Amino acid sequence: MWLKEEILDTPHKIADRLLELIHSAVQSIDIEVYIFDVDEFGMKVAEALIQARQRGVKVRLLVDGIGSFGFSTSLLPHLVENKISVRIYHPTPWDYNFTKLLWWVRWRTYLKLLGGINKRNHRKVFIFDHHQAVVGSMNISNTHLVPPGWRDTAVLVTGSSTKLLHLAFQRAWRFSRKIGEILARRQLKKFEVQDLYFNFTRRLRRLSHFKVTHDISHSRKRVWITTAYFIPHRRLLKSLQEAAARGVDVCVLVPQKSDVIFVKLIAAAFYLGLLKRGVKIFEYKPQILHAKILILDEKAMVGSSNLNHRSFLHDLEVDVILSKPESLAALAQRFKTDLEKSVPITEEWAQHRPFWEKWLAHVLLILRYWM
Repeated sequence: MWLKEEILDTPHKIADRLLELIHSAVQSIDIEVYIFDVDEFGMKVAEALIQARQRGVKVRLLVDGIGSFGFSTSLLPHLVENKISVRIYHPTPWDYNFTKLLWWVRWRTYLKLLGGINKRNHRKVFIFDHHQAVVGSMNISNTHLVPPGWRDTAVLVTGSSTKLLHLAFQRAWRFSRKIGEILARRQLKKFEVQDLYFNFTRRLRRLSHFKVTHDISHSRKRVWITTAYFIPHRRLLKSLQEAAARGVDVCVLVPQKSDVIFVKLIAAAFYLGLLKRGVKIFEYKPQILHAKILILDEKAMVGSSNLNHRSFLHDLEVDVILSKPESLAALAQRFKTDLEKSVPITEEWAQHRPFWEKWLAHVLLILRYWM
């Protein structure tokens, strides 16, 4: 159990807390984030990191090569010039200067980069002085903040498991420079903990997936899900249907407006089968829903994982497990508030969707391995 859990349930709360923690850090700041946009909020974070470095704080920033497209040619030189350590996880071929390489080395490197282009770092983790961390769904981007903004959730945690977040960051950091694995096999057991879900090895991916479906299968009262991208695996679908059939309150909240247009079409393909088994589905109306929250009886999961194949199979993710009553109460209240701003999906609506939507959804489902 964490010593401290603080729920941050709006982008502005997350942004303000992050800037506050950056300004108050005294030893180290480690950040890994999928998207780091060079916009108003991105520049605020960049300047705060530079100020932290100037007062002697060790600052490391790890961004994703696809998510932070263009970062290497815009903001990266400025940060490096101010002695901030920056690395790109699985950089794209255009992040490299191939002109100085021999032609056979150039093509070998190019093909290697293309081979890993589907494996991304989707985590949003901010670690301060090795004992505090913010984990959630929000990127460093003004898109989340400008009205109407996005619906994001993060949690500020304090406790011994923060060391594991740091070790996971360290692994991704070193891997981004192709040094390879820094953790021996025997060390991986440390990451099979109760208050964090990691997925940076096949075993941890399978274990995290198993834990989620196992907890749903053994739930007694409620399974409340908030997810931005709902393309569930067959085992997860079965767990949700069986839980609802035995009387558990299973409720799934998805966005009515998405930043990825085809995701809503694909998600709708699963609605009818779930609704017939008693699962309740709501679409959130006011803004883009980007939070990733799972409330299961008396514990909750907050982090970067979506209920889609990308999170299960490809992307690096991390989720925090919360069990303090005040955290659960805050998340449950927020879920109820979000439902009040949502519309329920009915069996009639799911049955009478236009034919072209159903057809296109099934075509797109062929590509679900990459989604």
